[in-house]
Amino acid sequence: MTMAMMRRRWMRGVMTGVVAMAMVAGAVAVHDVVGRRALWQAKAGGGEFWRRVSAEIEEERESRFDGEPRAAGFAAEREAWVRGPLQAAVERALPGVVLEHVECRATMCRWSYLPPDEFSGLALLGAPLGDDRSETLMYSSALLRVSVLAPMPPARDAATLAWFEDLTPDVVLARFASWGRLDADSLAIIETWERAHPEHRSRAR
Repeated sequence: MTMAMMRRRWMRGVMTGVVAMAMVAGAVAVHDVVGRRALWQAKAGGGEFWRRVSAEIEEERESRFDGEPRAAGFAAEREAWVRGPLQAAVERALPGVVLEHVECRATMCRWSYLPPDEFSGLALLGAPLGDDRSETLMYSSALLRVSVLAPMPPARDAATLAWFEDLTPDVVLARFASWGRLDADSLAIIETWERAHPEHRSRAR
């Protein structure tokens, strides 16, 4: 049985449970924003409720960033890290990814990437950029432009670099499966990239 067939069989077995867990996790993540009554009413919302909540959160975070002053020491250090060690790790894991711009303020940074392919866009969306408290916003346009708005605690630097150092197609597969966001098209994108970049295949093979 080929690896692709094994992955498909595995995916069929886990997707049902993963989607259920992702729905629960999503409800927990927005509970403090919208309250129990709104969550209950959202059952009949056809997804529009969640889009509205997401838009409100994005607007609040963008407004917070735009209102921050530029803290010279912090901003310069964080911008240098994104352009230097982080970008070097990104390029080793995902050849061809271009850092489009980066701007830091008092506590947060906003930057964007131009991935050369859809797999690189998927991988960037799954990367642990920023903090670990769901404060990071990530946007994507057809997986060929990925923007990040994130708090930038230096304590996270080593873990973020290590994630890119250990990045393989199976890491992306597992991360998106755990979020319930991996469909057949995403799986095909991952397998196509792996065939084109055998030097970046999972170390277990």
